[in-house]
Amino acid sequence: MLVLTRKLNETIHFPELDISVNVLSLGSSKVRIGIDAPLEIKVIRGELEEGKNFVEKPRSIRLKSDSEHSLRNVLNDLSIASALTKKLIASGKTGYAATILNNALNNLASGNGKDIKIEPPTSFDSFKARALLVEDVTNEREMLAGFLRLHGYQTDTVSDGLDCLDYIDSSQAPDFILMDMNLPRLHGADTIRKLRESPHCDDVKIYAVSGASPESAGIDIQKNRIENWFKKPLEPQELILALDQQFSQPSTISGTAN
Repeated sequence: MLVLTRKLNETIHFPELDISVNVLSLGSSKVRIGIDAPLEIKVIRGELEEGKNFVEKPRSIRLKSDSEHSLRNVLNDLSIASALTKKLIASGKTGYAATILNNALNNLASGNGKDIKIEPPTSFDSFKARALLVEDVTNEREMLAGFLRLHGYQTDTVSDGLDCLDYIDSSQAPDFILMDMNLPRLHGADTIRKLRESPHCDDVKIYAVSGASPESAGIDIQKNRIENWFKKPLEPQELILALDQQFSQPSTISGTAN
């Protein structure tokens, strides 16, 4: 056992566990302490039976930085998670909605939550359009893909620009591509320019998602025929409205969604 002596407002850190213990007040017979720990860590009073009456730490979101980029990403995740869970609730899938929202909040709060996996429809008779979603952040990609599928868009996903180009060369061209601009290996702007050089993409519509403006992202909207530039944090309903206006007539297919 490690024994330490601490004064008022002094803190003990467990960096590998992301836990901090702070001395809040000193009394004649008691010491009041505060414990800051990830959500998955239970804090239990030793005199109580294990597993009972543990103190739940209030959920709070921890920002990696206070930069505009970080804030936009957090707001973007919250916006997509909210829209997705609302759609699931409207579809009568309240339990599924609660699981998705809880996992999303855990990820934002501690960065250690479970990966979010949205189950695609197992079968369908018709869909509005085929989509390819290009996004490197796993949970954001899964939530947004799930949201698109729930609104009738058959959606495949890739995690970066090079995978997007490989998909176009080896698969049936989608009706549209929804692309994040800040991508690993090949930036979104460079990916779009290469897509427009490909004969497979002549009729493919491209929608961009970014916290930056087209100018600062280094892309010419007119020259590269970008249908719409959605600014982060994304408003998912605005995205669906724009897509529905473009793809009003559903396509027909029989088979299984990827």
